[in-house]
Amino acid sequence: MECPLGRCLAASLDAPDGCGNCRLQKHQFPEIEVFETASRGHGLRLKQSVSQGTMVAEYLGEVITPEECLNRMQQMDASDDFYFASLGGGLVLDALNMGSEARFANHSCEPNAELQKWSVLGEWHIALVTTRDVEEGEEV
Repeated sequence: MECPLGRCLAASLDAPDGCGNCRLQKHQFPEIEVFETASRGHGLRLKQSVSQGTMVAEYLGEVITPEECLNRMQQMDASDDFYFASLGGGLVLDALNMGSEARFANHSCEPNAELQKWSVLGEWHIALVTTRDVEEGEEV
């Protein structure tokens, strides 16, 4: 859960604008870039080193029902890319046409990031967050 901007009780003289727990609202993310991988199409990598627990980007997309997700998957060709993320509660996020750069993070057997659900002012948001320290240039 993120704090309301300007109303965090943990704000101090060291952080007069509030605490650091407002990254999604302030769009405070490290610099990332989309690139062409050798074998997996597009990928996402960091342009700076970050520590474990860093919010890399917000995963944006169109909110659809599981039925609509299934319908869209049935209309796809084997070569089509898809960017679905389950939101729970009977909803799916489709980032194909309305997504952010976060959709280019590839699956991995040894992932260095995960999707997390965050409450921001009572609304759910999906964030891509590192699960370990990640070096500059490393694929997410």
